Amino acid sequence: MARYFFHLFGGPDVILDEDGIEIGDFEEARTEVKRTIGQLQCEDPAEASKWKGWNLEVVDRFGKVALSISLDEKPERLHSARPQL
Repeated sequence: MARYFFHLFGGPDVILDEDGIEIGDFEEARTEVKRTIGQLQCEDPAEASKWKGWNLEVVDRFGKVALSISLDEKPERLHSARPQL
């Protein structure tokens, strides 16, 4: 298990995940990323457009990017994404 952080980047704006979560394998990482993107896109449909152009980056405790995906993508796109865990 390793701790990964889910940072959001939108142009000059950055929202850093300071807590992170423990992730053990690819399937768990993919599930968490899909859940996170789904929440951001679906919590409030009126708010979903505010995330257009933003990216979600999953980074390890050293800051190495394991996975980066545009929030413009549907969470289902992650079926072929392979994070470097």
